[in-house]
Amino acid sequence: MRYLRFIYTIAMLAAAGEFAACNKLVEATPVGRVPVEIAYVDSVAAEANVNGMYYSLQQNGNIYNGGFYAILPLLSDEAAIGNSSTSFYLELANNRLLTNNAIASGLWTNNYKTIYQANSVLENVGKVPMSRERMNRYLGEAHFVRGYCYFILSQYFGKVPLSVSTDFKTNGSLSRSDTAVINDFIMDELTQAETLLPGGFAGYGNKKIRVCRETAQAMLARVCLFRKDWANAETWATKAINSPAAGFADTYEDVLKPNSPESLWEIWAASTSYAYRNSAASMLMPSSPASTFKPAVVPGAGLLNAFEAGDKRQTAYLAFSTSSQTSYVYKYRDLQNGMDQGKILRISETYLVRAEARAMQNNVTGSGSAAEDVDKIRARAGLAGTPATTREAMVDAVMQERFVELMFENHRWLDLKRTGRIRAVMALAKPTWKPETPILLPVPAAEIGANANLLPQNEGY
Repeated sequence: MRYLRFIYTIAMLAAAGEFAACNKLVEATPVGRVPVEIAYVDSVAAEANVNGMYYSLQQNGNIYNGGFYAILPLLSDEAAIGNSSTSFYLELANNRLLTNNAIASGLWTNNYKTIYQANSVLENVGKVPMSRERMNRYLGEAHFVRGYCYFILSQYFGKVPLSVSTDFKTNGSLSRSDTAVINDFIMDELTQAETLLPGGFAGYGNKKIRVCRETAQAMLARVCLFRKDWANAETWATKAINSPAAGFADTYEDVLKPNSPESLWEIWAASTSYAYRNSAASMLMPSSPASTFKPAVVPGAGLLNAFEAGDKRQTAYLAFSTSSQTSYVYKYRDLQNGMDQGKILRISETYLVRAEARAMQNNVTGSGSAAEDVDKIRARAGLAGTPATTREAMVDAVMQERFVELMFENHRWLDLKRTGRIRAVMALAKPTWKPETPILLPVPAAEIGANANLLPQNEGY
């Protein structure tokens, strides 16, 4: 039990500081097991394990290296099947998942393996001699990553087991905790992270692939929004927005490029190996300009119809293939090298979080209002200010901006679910949608087979 998964070779330990700078850490080959006393022998080794959390998130389950951005959107009205007969794609597109669906299973596995690595960091970093500043940063990163993973798990699966240690025996028999318990745990994790993390990305070579205080603030704003805690959602969003670390991209090229000025956290990608690439473009773009085949996943009719006339995002985030006569997603466009870095948190979302929180507090128009935040996003798109003047109309305006601005960044399904709009929207969007269609993913059958305490299965499976 004293051995850790995702621990790396001495070569990786020596390269620990290189993750943010030149990616050497994740280019080395992992070793199956290394004793704790070697894995955390010094501060360099400790940082290797911190980097291992991000490596785990990017690598495990084939989610954050492509599926998170390209396949999970099939659940909602923003995506549709293009040219794919893959069963687990079709299951998501029809909202009829089997309990062994590869994407659902991958999402579960990905996040729990990453949580395990975060638990390892939290258990062991305090034992390693290093400066208090450095230790706080590592602990803050681990608290953030663990909180983020539980947010994703609880949003997609509902009740989930709460693992806070590396004890395999304990973890292997956990029951699923109520969502209220998980939600409070997430808030506690992110609050600790915000206190411990340094401000800005200078300590990471100005790369956005590790988290800082502003990342935690933006995530706290998102979580408070989901909890309908409007006042604190506004407060946390304002802290992130007002920070010098939070830029706003002037062009959509700047929005999409790696280490975007407005990013608060991206998932690292590299071309050195197929394993390290972001495969989203290969699922969302034609294989060549001459290809007559549609991509595997294409924009849904709901998304295509959501753009207003003159919206610059219609050509910045989408493109059209004359060969296949198909619109396709153009947010992930590095088809050759796979170096698109998925945006997990960016300041445009944080403005829209604050806009919604302000609207729900009846701060709709005027200076420091919801309209001011919405209009900042619309102005970049070449659109006039929002005509919304009531709370209800402003919330609708925010949902519209979230749909088109955050398309294929894995927000739409959760937005529909949290606002109670999901059944009405999906009933119009998909003929396969039924009143009894589940809105949670199934707990993977293999996990229940290994631990019967995960029963009962989510309703509808």
